Amino acid sequence: MEQSFNCLFLNSDTLIPVLFFNDNNEKYTILGGDYQQKVYLSRFTVILLKNDICSKLNVNSNNTKLWRVNVKKCEIKDQDVSTEEDIMQKLDGKEMELQELFGEYFQDELNDVNFKVSNIHIIATIPAIGSTIEPITGHPNLEYVPRRNGNLGGTLLLPDRLTSNIDEGISLIDKDTNKRLEVVKSLVKDLLEKRVILVCAPPYSGKTSLTQLIEDYLVNSSEYSTYRVIRFSTLWANDVGKLCDWEDFGESWKEIIGVDWVKWRSECNIIQSILIIDEIQKIYNHGVKKDQDSTNQDKKNRTAIEFWETVKRLIQGSLGLYIIMFGAYGYSSNPGYLSTPVDISESNSKSIYDIRYTDYELEEYVTKFCRCFNLKEHNSNIIPEFIRYIKNATAGHVGLVRHILHYTREEMKPKVNELTWNKILAYLNSNEFNETINNRRALPKFKILSNEEIKLCENVLLNKKYPYQSNDTNALNLIKSGILVIDKKYSLQFSSPILMRSFIYQNYGNEIRAKTVLTTLYDFIVKVFKAMCLESKELLQNSLGFRFEEGEETILLEQMWQKEFYRIGKRLLNGYYMSCDVGATFASDGYVNFYVDEPYNWAIEILREGKDMAGHAKKFGNKGLYKEITMYAKSIAIVNIRNKSIKVRELKKDFVHVSYSEDYGAFKIECLGKDTKIIRF
Repeated sequence: MEQSFNCLFLNSDTLIPVLFFNDNNEKYTILGGDYQQKVYLSRFTVILLKNDICSKLNVNSNNTKLWRVNVKKCEIKDQDVSTEEDIMQKLDGKEMELQELFGEYFQDELNDVNFKVSNIHIIATIPAIGSTIEPITGHPNLEYVPRRNGNLGGTLLLPDRLTSNIDEGISLIDKDTNKRLEVVKSLVKDLLEKRVILVCAPPYSGKTSLTQLIEDYLVNSSEYSTYRVIRFSTLWANDVGKLCDWEDFGESWKEIIGVDWVKWRSECNIIQSILIIDEIQKIYNHGVKKDQDSTNQDKKNRTAIEFWETVKRLIQGSLGLYIIMFGAYGYSSNPGYLSTPVDISESNSKSIYDIRYTDYELEEYVTKFCRCFNLKEHNSNIIPEFIRYIKNATAGHVGLVRHILHYTREEMKPKVNELTWNKILAYLNSNEFNETINNRRALPKFKILSNEEIKLCENVLLNKKYPYQSNDTNALNLIKSGILVIDKKYSLQFSSPILMRSFIYQNYGNEIRAKTVLTTLYDFIVKVFKAMCLESKELLQNSLGFRFEEGEETILLEQMWQKEFYRIGKRLLNGYYMSCDVGATFASDGYVNFYVDEPYNWAIEILREGKDMAGHAKKFGNKGLYKEITMYAKSIAIVNIRNKSIKVRELKKDFVHVSYSEDYGAFKIECLGKDTKIIRF
C-alpha cells in the first residue's frame, strides 16, 4: 500500500479508508468491494469516491456530500462539528465537486506534503437522514428500488458470480480503454430528447461495450446524479436460471431487478430512470402482430408485452423513463423477422454507422493501445500507417478494430524491438491473419452459407447499391448473422470492408484451397476472373510477357493469361483436377488448353484479343480437331480475353468474352444467355 486517506461520516464513528497503491509510478485505488475495479488516480473522480463509500455502507448516495479537510478526529468532537456550516466555518472545509478529480483536492498530500496518515481527510454528510446512517437494504425509507452500486448494471447480480460467457464487453479499468465520450454523449443527448432509442448493429460491433460506457458516463456524471440508471442484458437471465425471451421476460426481469416490470415502471413516476438494455432482439415476438394486445393480465406480466407497451407510450410522450435498446437487428418499417414488436421510427433508430469509431476516437484508441503495449515506432510511420490501415479495413467497426490490434500485438511481441510497418502489414495480409477472422467465434462464418446466400453476397460485392427486399429469407439470414447491413437508403452492404475481404478470400480463395462449391463452367470462369481482379492486377501490369501490336501497343501474351487462369482455377476447384494441354488421353490430335476431370468434365480454350474466333469454334465441331474431347466434355468454353476497346460484335454459343481495363483492375464478362457482369474491387 502506498497511501491511505480517511473518510469520516459526520455524526457517526464510521470511518472508511481510501487506499492508494503504486503501479509503474502511477497511483491507483480499488473500488467496489467484491467488484474489484482498478481506477488510476488520473481518472479517479469525486463521484467515483462518493459512490464507492456509499456502496460499502449500503447508504443512499443521492444526497451525500464530500468535504475536503485535514484535521485530527478529536478536533471534530472538540469543536462540536455537526453540520455542513460547521465544517466550513470551524474546519475550513471545502465541498468537493463531483466532476473534479480526487487529486485536485489533495495534490500536496499525494506528494507527501502535509500528509498525516492519522488525520481525517474527508468528511461525508447525509443531510436527508440526519445524524444516523440508515441502510437502504429493503428500501424502508425509499418508495422505489434504487440502483445497487457495485453490482452488475445496478441490478441484484454480483459480477464475480456471473457465469455467462459473453465474447464482448470491455474492462473499464484497462489502460487502453477508450471512454468514447463523443459517441456516448451524442446518444445520451438523443435519448433525453426522444425518450426511446433503438440501436441496431451486427454482432461484434461494440454494442455491449457501449452499454457499459453509457452506464459509466451516466453514473459518474453529476449532471445525471438524480437519475436511477440501470443496465440490463437479456443474456443475464441464464445466470438466474431463466431464458429471457418473449414468453419469459417478466420473470427474468423480476429475478434480476428485484421487482416486476409493472412495479418498476410505476416507480419512474417517483424517480426519473434511464434503462439501458442489451440484446433486445431476444424479446421480439415474431408470432404476434405489432401492437397486438392480450386480455390475459397474468400472461402479460410474464411476457414482454408490458415492456413493449411501455416503449409505445414513451414514444407517444409518457414521462419518467428513458430507454435505450441495443440489438443485432430490428428494422421496424420492415415486416418479417427483423421487425420490432412496436413501430419505432427512423428518428428513434441508430445503426452501425452511428456507433462505429469516429476518426478521432479511432486515432486516439490506436495510438493509446500501441503505446500501452509497446508497439511503438522504431521508425516514425508505424502508428500513422497503422491508423490509416485500420480505418480503411474496418470503417470504424469496433469489434474488428480491437481484433486487428489484439492479434497484431500478440504476433509482434517477439519482434517488438525491431518492429517496422512493413512487418505489421505483411502479417495483416497473411493467411494466418485471415484465419483469425475466419475462426473468430463472434464473427460470421462464410463457409456455412448456402449457395443462394453466397450468390447474394456476390451481388452485393459487385453492385454498390443492391436493394434490400424484406421477403428475401437469404437477406434476412445474412443480416442476422452480421455479414450484411441495411444502409439508410435500404440497400444491402457488407458490415465492414474487412468482412468483405474475408468473404472474398474464403469464396474465391487464396493459396489455400477455396471452400466454395462450383455448379457450372460459366460460374467457374466468373470466379476465376473475380479472383484475378482481386490479386493479379500488379502482376499483369508489371509482366514482361508481352509483345507489340499495331501502333506499338503492348499486348500480354496468351500464355500469360493461361498461366494465371490455371493458377487460380486449380485452387478454386477444391481438390478436383484441371489438366493443361489435354489431347492424347482422348486419342485427339489436338490439345485443348485445359480440361477439368470428373465430375465436371469441362473443356476450356483461351484465346486473346478475338484472334481467329471462327477457327477456335471450328475445333470443337463434329469434324474439328477436338472432336474426340467433345465426346466426353459436358461443357465447353472458349474464353476470349480482349482489351475493352475491342467491342464484342455478337454473342455466340460456347464463347465467354472477358474485356479487361487498361490497368487490369476491372473485367467485363459477356456470354450468350447470361447477364453482363462488371468485376471491379
